[in-house]
Amino acid sequence: MNAVASDRRALFRENLKAACFQHEALVWLTSEYLARSMSLQHDHQTQLASFFLGRRIAEKLAHGRLPLKRAAIVRGGPSNGVGDCDACDSPLYPRQLVMEVPTPQGAVVCLHADCFVAWDDVRRRL
Repeated sequence: MNAVASDRRALFRENLKAACFQHEALVWLTSEYLARSMSLQHDHQTQLASFFLGRRIAEKLAHGRLPLKRAAIVRGGPSNGVGDCDACDSPLYPRQLVMEVPTPQGAVVCLHADCFVAWDDVRRRL
């Protein structure tokens, strides 16, 4: 009887070990899938945000609220925390890189560095 019981215990342990390995593999695959899904969602949200920023910039260019021509000299530096970005209308926080673009009328347009790159890209395509 002891031999039969010990064989059953050994078989049970092997089956349990195999089941644990299968569950660990399933957990690992699920976590990998979720990580890829979250990464794809983040990429998609970033693409959507840049698309809508480009649309907003194109609209402001069409209405003359942003300059169509880029000045020869553009200044850049940390923000003083006052004002809003002229492209995305969000605040210019302290220590953010801000680009100051002079307009032909003598005014200065302040843009986040990312908004400046988007503005320059949209402006060139137009």
